[in-house]
Amino acid sequence: MKMLKRPKKELRSGDLVTVRAFPEIALTLDGSGTLNGMPFLPEMLKYCGQTFPVWRRVNKLMQEGVDSGMRRIRELVLLEGPTCDGRSHGDCRRACFPLWKTAWLKPADEKPEIRPDRLRGAGNKRSYESEANLPIGRTCQVTELRKATAPLLLWDPRRYYWDITSRTYKTGEYLSCILGGIYRKTLKRIIVKVVRKKPTAKPSIPIENLNLQPGELVEVKAADEIHASLDEHGKTRGLYFMPEMWEYCGRRLRVLHPIERMMSEKTGEIRNLNQSVILEGAICTGKAHSGCQRICYVFWKDTWLRRVDPPEREDPDCRPAH
Repeated sequence: MKMLKRPKKELRSGDLVTVRAFPEIALTLDGSGTLNGMPFLPEMLKYCGQTFPVWRRVNKLMQEGVDSGMRRIRELVLLEGPTCDGRSHGDCRRACFPLWKTAWLKPADEKPEIRPDRLRGAGNKRSYESEANLPIGRTCQVTELRKATAPLLLWDPRRYYWDITSRTYKTGEYLSCILGGIYRKTLKRIIVKVVRKKPTAKPSIPIENLNLQPGELVEVKAADEIHASLDEHGKTRGLYFMPEMWEYCGRRLRVLHPIERMMSEKTGEIRNLNQSVILEGAICTGKAHSGCQRICYVFWKDTWLRRVDPPEREDPDCRPAH
């Protein structure tokens, strides 16, 4: 079997790449439809043959709800544009950004490596000729991250090198991140054990139902209003208000779509949500999570938002971070 060539240079943000034809990608997949543990999803098929810029290279990431440890992954990038519509996974509405192994991509100006008539049934690889042949079910990229990654130790110097080369942080942000990590791992734990202060329960806050629809303009409430809606665990009806969401307070954004269902990263089960939406451009860039290089949309409860009426122009400063 002829192996596909890897890109001659390491892909970086802004590089133009083309997603390989699916018969080429099929040559890289094992019997479970994965490459080194990373599944190629049926939702990714529609992007085959299309050209996109590289958004960012992913060298390290975290898996939500599994543990707080950083994981190492190789030859992986995010592309600007593609999202997962969840149609083959219980109509999940997370709108994840698919993770792309570099073997599934080629430089936009590269010529085909293998003649089409030689792509099918090569070697011992299974021949995936259509979406119907791809494994469909609970298996998803976000649920399989542990299989596709390896532990990354806290003192591994590469994790800090990747932060600098990917320009995830500004200088002040990076120092704050490092010092904050040291505090959480050491001093904070000591203080909690000594003080052992029990969290104070907050009064119940009425839950709002705005019935928001795609394209509607909303304003994220002020920080003190959101604080008042959170319980002692920083949640509103079970949904955590993530640290990176505070920077959006007071901004105006458009609703991408309501999120009624989502796949759990921990169990692979489809869970139902109420009064929750995704907002255009409101993403987690990993700054509050030790420089995790995955990019994900964050989820918003209606209680944290207010509808802008009449419609006004959205905040121009709120754009996806690269």
